[in-house]
Amino acid sequence: MSPAASRDVVLSELLLPMICSYQKGIPIVMVPLRDACNVVKMVLEPIRNRPALRTDAPLDAIVAANESLANWYATHGLDHLDQLYTDMPGSHHVVLLHAALYGFVPVVQHEHKRIRGGLHNCPWYLIDVSAAGGQYHVLQYLDSIDYTGCTTAAMDHAAINNYPAIVEWLHKNRREGCSHRVLRGVVAARNPVMLQWLVHNRPEVIKGIDDAIMKAVQTQQEDVLDWLAHISRNRQLTI
Repeated sequence: MSPAASRDVVLSELLLPMICSYQKGIPIVMVPLRDACNVVKMVLEPIRNRPALRTDAPLDAIVAANESLANWYATHGLDHLDQLYTDMPGSHHVVLLHAALYGFVPVVQHEHKRIRGGLHNCPWYLIDVSAAGGQYHVLQYLDSIDYTGCTTAAMDHAAINNYPAIVEWLHKNRREGCSHRVLRGVVAARNPVMLQWLVHNRPEVIKGIDDAIMKAVQTQQEDVLDWLAHISRNRQLTI
């Protein structure tokens, strides 16, 4: 192609509309955020017409979007969040979950003010999310507004991820407790201190002791196996 022809193509008024209609319209660094928005949309679809319900958050998608959002905050701060929500539908869910998981308290506060009815009307168990990230200050803020979105997954996540302060806080301040499956997860995480704390303080975990023993066998943790077997024998003697 001759230089004159190339110049005509570049300067053509039809070029930019053609490019915009072909591409997704977002910088490549924002693709993980867009992908997370799509995952959130799929997760929310079953409860779309049931606003009183909450659902589990897709934490893997939120983690994948972390770098995109971190870069966005570094450039824009909090000043243009509402514009982001307009430009990328569904991103407000990703932003809120990311803030709860990574401890961006000002963002959580912003969303509480922005949403009609506050965070009480959001479709997520935000205490579960903040516990998974070990975000004590987010938990404190949610507690200060009497937020109630919490399940046994909160203590499960905190125990498996080894956030003892979060586990203690949930133990003292929430009634949901944990699931019996947490023992297996803590054994898999090789955390005998947390394992002993759960057995001594949360009676509901005893139902999961057989699964925990199997995980100790699979991971060749002999000391843990011996201790769990001792607990199991004592349990059988008291039944």
